[in-house]
Amino acid sequence: MNRQQNTVILKDYESKRDLLEDYAQEVQSIIEDILEVNSIHFHSVSCRVKEKDSLAKKINKLGKSYQSLEDVTDVVGFRIITYFSEDVDIVADIINSEFVIDNQNSIDKRASLDPDRFGYLSLHYIIELPEQRLQLTEYRKFSKIKAEIQIRSILQHTWAEIEHDLGYKVKEQIPYEFRRSFSRIAGLLEVADLEFARLRSELADFEKNFALLLQESPYTININEVSLQQFLKIDPTINKIEEEHFNISFDDYVLDDIVLRSLVDQLHYLGIKNIGQLNDYLEQYKDFINIFVQYTHPKEIHLKPLGVSLQYLCIILIAKTQSLDKVIDFINGYSNPLFNNTENFEGEARKLIDLFNQYSKSILKQ
Repeated sequence: MNRQQNTVILKDYESKRDLLEDYAQEVQSIIEDILEVNSIHFHSVSCRVKEKDSLAKKINKLGKSYQSLEDVTDVVGFRIITYFSEDVDIVADIINSEFVIDNQNSIDKRASLDPDRFGYLSLHYIIELPEQRLQLTEYRKFSKIKAEIQIRSILQHTWAEIEHDLGYKVKEQIPYEFRRSFSRIAGLLEVADLEFARLRSELADFEKNFALLLQESPYTININEVSLQQFLKIDPTINKIEEEHFNISFDDYVLDDIVLRSLVDQLHYLGIKNIGQLNDYLEQYKDFINIFVQYTHPKEIHLKPLGVSLQYLCIILIAKTQSLDKVIDFINGYSNPLFNNTENFEGEARKLIDLFNQYSKSILKQ
């Protein structure tokens, strides 16, 4: 162990600390940018520069020999946390294409996971900035600086953090009577990771095939937030009404999550359980919707997201019941943007019932 050489390394570290901090911030920004450009939905990207005490402990460890600060490849470290385990490899490919990888010091610790090893291990890359970046003035000062990038899923990260907090990093440290519990928890997390990936894939397939399913068997599509959102994106009746009255089109598609959940609740309350039923009601009452839109002038609406025509449909169907109490409870109980500024709910309820009756009579006369 060369204590004199280690002292030189620590002094070099102190002189370069600010440079290393700058490097960490710049590379973190690069990583975030390239993930976003590649449409990777990630949980977080974090960075750190190893503290002096931690570095000293590392280089003074028995059996280790470092000739220079550059030999310590994890002085600067990054952690990329993805939402799904399958995204770890996708992110790894992106990192591989954007940085110079030190394959000798990089390791996929997942590959070394023993069948009875507790928990998860992540993918570790040792990287440098590529030559094309180093040619730029702002990056030239970062030449030959290496860093470690860890890539793991959020559940892998959860396990690692809890394991670290408990203080047991290897199986042999865990008292025998607790090993089965550790193993069960690790297994559950692994299953959860796989199930989340499966759900994401199935939801993507559902969205991809929704138009065909809507055409072939709309009555089999239960109304929920996912199906209703897809329906709002492609239904021509809704598109025509909202583009004509509110200048809202699919190209400007915006749907507030709170409004979407409220719409699902309103439709269920009214007994509309599937997309086929909803489509039937829209066709039946589209002329009513046009009349009710004129009653509630668009400028008076506090919120006009895509799907506001369904708010009108719900109001029409509750007015059809002719029950003043039901109409009052309905417009008072749901997040319907048509009545956000209403104080006289009884007066509004009476007007809605009267409007429905007047238009119903005009249709009967035709």
